[in-house]
Amino acid sequence: HGVAVAPPADGAASPEAPAATETTDPPEARLLRDADGTLRWRPGPGDGSALGTVVTLLPGDAPISPGPSPDGGPGLALHVDGEGFLLLPGRWSDLALEARLDLSGFRGTVGLAHHVTARGDAAVFTVSTTGSPKLIRRSGSTGRTLGTGPDGGVRGEVLLRTTAAGTHLKGHVDGLMAVHGHGSSGEPGGAGLFLEGRGTVRILSMTIEPSGVH
Repeated sequence: HGVAVAPPADGAASPEAPAATETTDPPEARLLRDADGTLRWRPGPGDGSALGTVVTLLPGDAPISPGPSPDGGPGLALHVDGEGFLLLPGRWSDLALEARLDLSGFRGTVGLAHHVTARGDAAVFTVSTTGSPKLIRRSGSTGRTLGTGPDGGVRGEVLLRTTAAGTHLKGHVDGLMAVHGHGSSGEPGGAGLFLEGRGTVRILSMTIEPSGVH
């Protein structure tokens, strides 16, 4: 078709198309902040180095480490063996905190934690793979339950959302309110995930909105 192609020199290999490679963008590139202060994170399978950069594991927590997804799916797979908090950047007061997780390979409790000022000092909306949703105000090694929802464990992919507006606290599962409680959230602090159990939790996305909607 009028395109001249020169034959390769003796002993030289024919040119080939470059092999496909994974993105070289650092994990921080997938942490976005909107003009109104909303923080959005959609990690990828290769974002293991986000631990310690995008999210912080509190000192003294059980090991949480990245690993391959059980089924090769999207998101960041984390191996959990014990209890730990994973916090996104910033200090937050009233907020709406949301996370889409895949719990197919996990057994235990997961939660959305906010107003985290020290290890174990936080307000947490928790769900369990075998129990009921709860709103808990933790202080050190003790916890006070502010509200409990109906029994029913969560499995597979789930969308969790919690809101804190003054003393009004709510927890939602897959768009439906699961528990409503009242109590002080505490001083402004960190926000992120609470994990307690064993297995693999896959983070598909997380969002923090300041001054969240009730």
